[in-house]
Amino acid sequence: MEPDGDALRRSLLVLPNAVHMVDAQIQQLRSTTSYLYWRERRHRMTAESTHRRVLWYGVLRSLALVGVSVLQVLGVRYLFRSK
Repeated sequence: MEPDGDALRRSLLVLPNAVHMVDAQIQQLRSTTSYLYWRERRHRMTAESTHRRVLWYGVLRSLALVGVSVLQVLGVRYLFRSK
């Protein structure tokens, strides 16, 4: 069955609109992908920065604990030193 000329013209008029819709959807997909990429990158940088700060906080806290322990040992030795 041969499509008549009127139906063919209608389908050709719809085709540019369909192409435009597909193009708009592709642009939206690119925009969303770019947004998600930058959001993930920003969150990763925040997580790495937080990890570094927590690591240094732990190191400083451990050093402070060792320092206080050494001072306590020296203080107790001083108290029990015979004069």
